[in-house]
Amino acid sequence: MSISYAAGARTVLTVALLSLGLTLGCASSGRQQEEQALAKRKAKAYFDLAVDHHDHGRIEAALRQLLVAERFGPENPRILHGLAIAYAKKQRYDQAQLYLQRTLKIRPDYHDARFNLSSLYIKTENWQGSAQQSEILIDDPTYAMVWRSYGNWGWAEYRMGNVTRGTELLDKALQLRPHYWPARLNLGILYAEQGRKKEAIAEFARILKQIRDPGAVAEVNYRLAELFVSVGKRNDAIGHLRTAVVKAPGNP
Repeated sequence: MSISYAAGARTVLTVALLSLGLTLGCASSGRQQEEQALAKRKAKAYFDLAVDHHDHGRIEAALRQLLVAERFGPENPRILHGLAIAYAKKQRYDQAQLYLQRTLKIRPDYHDARFNLSSLYIKTENWQGSAQQSEILIDDPTYAMVWRSYGNWGWAEYRMGNVTRGTELLDKALQLRPHYWPARLNLGILYAEQGRKKEAIAEFARILKQIRDPGAVAEVNYRLAELFVSVGKRNDAIGHLRTAVVKAPGNP
């Protein structure tokens, strides 16, 4: 009887320990879930602060908040993408590229991140890289704004020496979205550099009817001034040059 009792006691004790283990496991799991939820809330709070700073032109402050947000959400693609944008605006292109690549590793279908990577490659003159990223986006049937990628791809092809292909792709961007002025600006530059001055002037003139951004207006007017000087239209050149000076960033 004593042996049976001892065996029964051990069985009861074993069951009790197992139950305790399950209880502790549930408590541990519950705490972990609470900590994860808290980390997500903190990441979102710091990210929202960063967005506000960014929208008001406080890029350094936005970057600080994003770095804190990253501590609480190191795999959050929105935070990583935000860091890439902030670093790019600070001209820290190597860091921007790393964060964009991290973003796409976590979320390959993050279209804005891939487009920004293709644009960053243009900024750093990695023409082949830009073309590859643009082609990936264009081949993706879920990507809506394909004209942007045709624009980047066209400029990359032109800079690689493929003038005809570059022109075709820029034209394609404008067929899809006639008011997409970055593609029209690049097409105008292409025409100007290829000696097609009348076509370049026509493209730049069309842009001025579409845009309001002071920096872009200044650039287009400056390019028009150069072209008008080259074709002997001095008065037209002076008018556009004056507008370029007035609209240049930093002027009142």
